Amino acid sequence: MKLSLDQCLDNIYYYGSKIFLSSYTSTINGYRSIFDYYAHILLLDTMDSSLFWQLPRLDQLRYLIWTLMTIYYITLCTDIKYYYSDTFRFITNDPTIIIGNGEKIKQISLLLIAYYFSAIYLFTYDSFRTHSSLSMRTFIIYLHEFTDDYNLNCKLLKIIQQKYRHYSHTTCLLLQYAQKNVQTKILEFKKFFPTFIMVTIWQILLRSISIHCFMIIVNFMISSMYTLSLVEIFTIRIVTKIIRKIKMEINKIIGLIEMKIQMDDYRKYSLQLQLMKTKLNNQYRTYTRLIIFIEQIQPYVAKMNIWGIVVNIVGSQIVINCIKHVENDEYFLLIILYYVLLIELMIIILLSYVMSKLNSYLNSIRMDLQHTCCMAMKTTDVYFKFKMATIYERIVHNRKQWGIRIGPITLLTKLVFFKLMIFYARFIVLSSKLFKN
Repeated sequence: MKLSLDQCLDNIYYYGSKIFLSSYTSTINGYRSIFDYYAHILLLDTMDSSLFWQLPRLDQLRYLIWTLMTIYYITLCTDIKYYYSDTFRFITNDPTIIIGNGEKIKQISLLLIAYYFSAIYLFTYDSFRTHSSLSMRTFIIYLHEFTDDYNLNCKLLKIIQQKYRHYSHTTCLLLQYAQKNVQTKILEFKKFFPTFIMVTIWQILLRSISIHCFMIIVNFMISSMYTLSLVEIFTIRIVTKIIRKIKMEINKIIGLIEMKIQMDDYRKYSLQLQLMKTKLNNQYRTYTRLIIFIEQIQPYVAKMNIWGIVVNIVGSQIVINCIKHVENDEYFLLIILYYVLLIELMIIILLSYVMSKLNSYLNSIRMDLQHTCCMAMKTTDVYFKFKMATIYERIVHNRKQWGIRIGPITLLTKLVFFKLMIFYARFIVLSSKLFKN
């Protein structure tokens, strides 16, 4: 019997998961797909108990290994490292063994590894706490429950109501609208998760165990950030498609209404005009749901973006200082460090600029609302005028620019993007002076 490509990828991921101590299985725990396994972790109820005790057993073991390795690398940055023998450091995968004789470069390399292990450890643990945003949890629930059965997908709202206590009804309505009117491609997104896992055979037994623990942590870090990044990118993709679809519908309806109004006998089309006005009102109601959805995911998404920006800003400075102490003949190490620095700078720019573009695109509804209000004033329908004026007052007039905020910090504006770049440049200059001293 020939296996499909999806089944082959699923089998590779399943057997690779056993090697990397992942709890994923398609038979015992009944995960329909790899995405459903990660969705199960993201939907853990951490309101009443600790997240660690709710994780699957193997994932708890991965966190324990990660904790021990993080503590070990932190101790290598202190005077405690002098109590470790060379044999012990070889067995426990001390990375400075493969680096040259420079003590400074070894110290900075250990600092970089310890920093990434501890920072991403906290970031990953915090990313599983999705209870801070009901809309984000509802979005993941919707993706989790969505199947290739059309009849079940039509009853998805009822299924969510029966299976889950905490969810956002407004978000469900928004996602149902997106599923009917834009190409969300949820099934294709869920099938995108299988990845090939590389397994290396080591010759030295004790060192292989240490390296394997290191690879377990790296795999866990990458898979955790990979999952969150894909969900965030997919969310932005759906939001932009919804905005584009609603704006197209609004402009289409406004054009039809203006065409009818300009006719001399437009009162003959009063029924058609009323239906168009109702459709226009429904489009703005859907856009309001979109605004509510974005505002409700702010606490979670903003926290993750701040984590990403801060981690990469500090990490890039450590990499820059590390590059300064690398000898000129160590080309391979220089290539790796420059590659890491390039990735970090790209992440900083993307996290800031993409969010800024999304915010400006979301706020572009202002012009459509102004056009709608001007068109409403040409009609004799007082209720329609009042309705459009009310929508304009609530969404546009005297309203601060939409954006994901943490206190006074707004992440989704171009002004903050340029301020962040200026701060980053100042941070580079200051850190360079500190490291020189």
